[in-house]
Amino acid sequence: MPRCITSDSGVPTSSSAARRRRTTVGLGLTGLALLAVGLGAASSPGSSFVAGSPSAWPAAARAAAEASGVALRAKRLDTTPTKEGRSPFYSTLDRERMARRRQQVREMMREKRRSATKTTQTLNYEMLPSVEDIYSRQFTGNATVDPIGGRKRYTLTIFFKHDPQKAGPEILKKSILGYIDFFRNRMSCRSVTAKSMLSPIDGRSPVTSLEYPMKEYGEVPKGEKMKKVYHKAVLVKFEMFAPPAALEYIQKRIYKDNMILRYMLLGHTRSFMDFGEDNELHL
Repeated sequence: MPRCITSDSGVPTSSSAARRRRTTVGLGLTGLALLAVGLGAASSPGSSFVAGSPSAWPAAARAAAEASGVALRAKRLDTTPTKEGRSPFYSTLDRERMARRRQQVREMMREKRRSATKTTQTLNYEMLPSVEDIYSRQFTGNATVDPIGGRKRYTLTIFFKHDPQKAGPEILKKSILGYIDFFRNRMSCRSVTAKSMLSPIDGRSPVTSLEYPMKEYGEVPKGEKMKKVYHKAVLVKFEMFAPPAALEYIQKRIYKDNMILRYMLLGHTRSFMDFGEDNELHL
């Protein structure tokens, strides 16, 4: 409950009202003081005083003006239209795949409008597997035996360490072929391809200079107290269709490999309805 204060006229007022009145009176006295200082400076002989120039005010006047309040400028609204360009989240292959899908939809709608009889096209269930077959499927890990469907497109980029003394080209080739065999025959991956990439820095060297020193994955080699630091690596890119559940086992193998320094995994599948995806309906 606000505390009552008796004013000079004898009328009781609240504390908040008295506080506002004191603030108003204080600002009024500050304005009068500034005006008096300005008039005094203007009336003094040999002085030049410009009312609109704060730099010409006396020090006391400037200090009082700064203490009384600060003028804030509003931020100007940016009304320039935003530029619309290609999304960085779609690759050229993704755009071509979506363009083919849009063309298929347009052809289906055009054919539907041309047909005189408005009949609803039903699915050909003879081309589809049975429900019992779908729920009772067993994946062995071998991509040549396992059925089609459910795999997503991935790009796996791996930095293999560059150590000509211990890990030459033959050892690197053996390690790459081992991963291809692991993807195909153990993880049920389809369309597995591996390609050695040139350095993204200059685009000519087969060996990439690392941005910072890196250590290999896996355990510390026997007979050594700590892992060796590497400044160069060989960049290899794997492209494949892999089951989403296989990613966990792929990562475990990568983290146990002493040949690998870093890796990056990118997924590209957005919808199984697009052409080129691992879907039985596209067969």
